[in-house]
Amino acid sequence: MTEEKMRLINDRLDYTKHIQITAKNLFLDTQLIKIPVDRGYSFIIQNEELVQKVMSIVGDSGLLYMTTWENLAELWASFREMDDYGVAQWILQTSTSFRILGFDNPEAYSWWVDQLTHGYCSHVEPTSYDQISSKDAEKSLALDDEYSDRLPRSVEYKNLLHANPWFVYLVTLQLSYHELYKEIVASEYELDGIRRITGVEKNE
Repeated sequence: MTEEKMRLINDRLDYTKHIQITAKNLFLDTQLIKIPVDRGYSFIIQNEELVQKVMSIVGDSGLLYMTTWENLAELWASFREMDDYGVAQWILQTSTSFRILGFDNPEAYSWWVDQLTHGYCSHVEPTSYDQISSKDAEKSLALDDEYSDRLPRSVEYKNLLHANPWFVYLVTLQLSYHELYKEIVASEYELDGIRRITGVEKNE
């Protein structure tokens, strides 16, 4: 591999990390309030219902099965049901900020949609760069029919992503789930709601 190609790969990896961090920080910076206390600090969650809703969505494999317009419309309806907590409004504004801050041009955003499409659809169909035909891939697929039928296909999935920037944001946020869990949930978590997390900084 040439030095130029290695540089391009590293640049893409750095840019992927930038996109991931931007999505994560938009969530944490709007939902955690850091308050100084004696010998340390406390984090107060700004909107418990919103945080719990978003974490429940990105925390399991549910986004993997968002394969149709009906699936996505149902998810959006669940946000609208929480209008008293501003969930839909927050997602629209945050996904707008994500697109502005995460991408320097429309081509970069389209590239990211392609990356997500290749990743989420890779379980059931080869990408254009794989040295295997779709027919051979289908014959070699070890997943059972129940799972393979529910997983997304690239054309439909890419259309859903392009038409719904808020969905792109949630799928990107899912890449940071374990970091979000560590930041928000690991300290104190109850199944019926996220109440409060605290941290203590030792005085040197």
